[in-house]
Amino acid sequence: MATWLTTFSYWLLIQAFVIKIILLPLSHLLVSYLPVYLFN
Repeated sequence: MATWLTTFSYWLLIQAFVIKIILLPLSHLLVSYLPVYLFN
């Protein structure tokens, strides 16, 4: 049970890390692209 809990928390950390790595460049791209698209 304890090993499962630690594995689960490690998985959550890895998941959050991957989400940050993927979403930060995407959101940066979106923020830099949207004003050009809207006001051009």
